[in-house]
Amino acid sequence: LRDVMGVTHVDGKYFLTHKDFLNEGADQVLATGTHVIKLYLVPSRYRWNSDWPSDLKSLTEVAQTPYFRAAFAKPFNTIILTTDVNVDDPITRRLIDLVAGILTSFLNGLIAAGALVDGKIEFRTDRTNLVHVPFGKVSFAEEALVENLGSLIEAIVREKPSGAKGQYIRSMTVTTTMGPGIKLDIPATLSTTTGAGV
Repeated sequence: LRDVMGVTHVDGKYFLTHKDFLNEGADQVLATGTHVIKLYLVPSRYRWNSDWPSDLKSLTEVAQTPYFRAAFAKPFNTIILTTDVNVDDPITRRLIDLVAGILTSFLNGLIAAGALVDGKIEFRTDRTNLVHVPFGKVSFAEEALVENLGSLIEAIVREKPSGAKGQYIRSMTVTTTMGPGIKLDIPATLSTTTGAGV
């Protein structure tokens, strides 16, 4: 149940430590044994022991604050994000900006994630040794997607432990965010992208 049932952390009326309230509560949620948390992207809901910037203009900027980055880096399997609605700001645009920001900057702190940020590839496996990594957008040119995929595969192969035996990459699947997965032929994919050994 710890990967299904979770806790909402928001609007506390007291605090227990001198940590910033967002991360104090996130740690308390982890201490219950659950790996699921719901957070509000609203700084005023986490005011205790915190010094939030006063000039945050978007949900993406809120998510980029050190407090939220620290929360995203905790070992949760599922983080549900919600926010209060500002009727003066187009909701759809705000959500698109937020999702784009998360996909390009913050997934390294979630369950099985990675991103290409500032020319560096960051990724980690989940508990079953799967790696889920965004490497482009549908608007990218085919050559850019192939190049990004090649860089990602090279980075994964580079991290192969010296004691690892046998085939290191056993399967690869490509999918859009909400689309079906397309299984890739490993030898053909490697020869097209990197030529790296597995």
